[in-house]
This record gives sequence, structure tokens and C-alpha cells, in this order.
Amino acid sequence: MFNEQNIYLFGFNYNGGYPNEVIAQKPTSIEEDRVLFHFSYGHHSLSEFVKKEEILAVGNNQKGTVRISGWSGKFEILNHQKFDELVSNGVIKLKE
Repeated sequence: MFNEQNIYLFGFNYNGGYPNEVIAQKPTSIEEDRVLFHFSYGHHSLSEFVKKEEILAVGNNQKGTVRISGWSGKFEILNHQKFDELVSNGVIKLKE
């Protein structure tokens, strides 16, 4: 399921703790239980390991059913519980 060609959505907080935004990015590498991402954040270049079960969605225009504000294309939700929690807390805004 996980591959380096797909774009994945994960919760992020620059200061650590509960996510206050989401990042959509292709992974740098995929390990057995976690995925490594490298991305630009402001004027910083960051890396983040994300546990596979914490990844919220995968960009998938074929099977995707959700559109997220700020991102193009459709996402297929992988972690419904966490995704719904971030939507209800206003971290993720859905496109109408």
C-alpha cells in the first residue's frame, strides 16, 4: 500500500504535541512501521518520521472521496478516527 510515489497526508505541529496543521508530501523512505518525510516549512528544511497508523490519507484521484482545502486532488482516508478528530477540531477543512 505505501510507496514513494504517492502523496500522504499527516498531522503536524512545529512545536510538537497535538497537530495544528496537516502536511501533504511524498515520502523519502518507507520502513516497516514508519515513513520518513522531508519537506520545507517556512525557511526550514525538516524531516519527520510518522508511524504508518498515524498517516491520515493518501492522495488518490481514482479512489479518493475527500477534497481538503489548500490541496488539489482527492484523498482516500486511511485513518478515519484521527482524520475525523482533526476535522472536528478545525485542523482540517474540507472543500465543499
